[in-house]
Amino acid sequence: MLRPFLLFRRALKDIWSEFGLMTLCSLLWCIFSLPLPALALLVLIDGAVLLAVPVLLAAVLPLAPATGALYAIAYRTIEGEATKRRDFFKQMRPHVVQGWLLTGTWMLGTIALVVSGTVYSTMANLVGLVLALLLRLLLVLWLALPLYGFALFQLHEAPTVRGVASTALLMVLGRPFYTLVVLLITGVLLVLSVWLPFLLLAFTPGLLAIWNIHLTRALIEEAHALRAAHLQEDTKE
Repeated sequence: MLRPFLLFRRALKDIWSEFGLMTLCSLLWCIFSLPLPALALLVLIDGAVLLAVPVLLAAVLPLAPATGALYAIAYRTIEGEATKRRDFFKQMRPHVVQGWLLTGTWMLGTIALVVSGTVYSTMANLVGLVLALLLRLLLVLWLALPLYGFALFQLHEAPTVRGVASTALLMVLGRPFYTLVVLLITGVLLVLSVWLPFLLLAFTPGLLAIWNIHLTRALIEEAHALRAAHLQEDTKE
């Protein structure tokens, strides 16, 4: 359970090594990604739920390429590769369609789970209560998928939407406590970023991207080590 914290410390060191670049990329990510979700939130506050849904789906269009670019820059920062500021815009193009498909599916699933959970929570019986609790648990696991999804686009040699989605799901289900710790730390960081907006604009997106790549790579290396150990045992037998 200490590994997420150790990798978080490593991510802090990485982002500090390219602080100016990652600050700019975090700011660009916010410019592309946050306006439409913020608009959807305002619409929800006004009670226009049906109008908020298409706004959230439209948010996928800038969100996916911007997130892909941020993770690409984060990966190059981890690897120590030379990166220029304009590379953020260049990195928005690779995997853009795959990013749209993955992010769009995730957004649709999130909306469906939230709506279903809300409906069942209004039922005044045991069945409704149980279903509402199950859907909320499923929502937590579903929200964890992006922690690994965009990182896998950088770590896989030839990523596909199906391959990335299935691998991310296996990581969430295979290491639930690890994932819950990551979600908890992420939640704390996001709450701090809401109270201190300069963190959100200049620091948090880049840090999370670098950290998520480290987290995902650690799980991949762990899986490879276990597979190698099993093969070695089979060979001895």
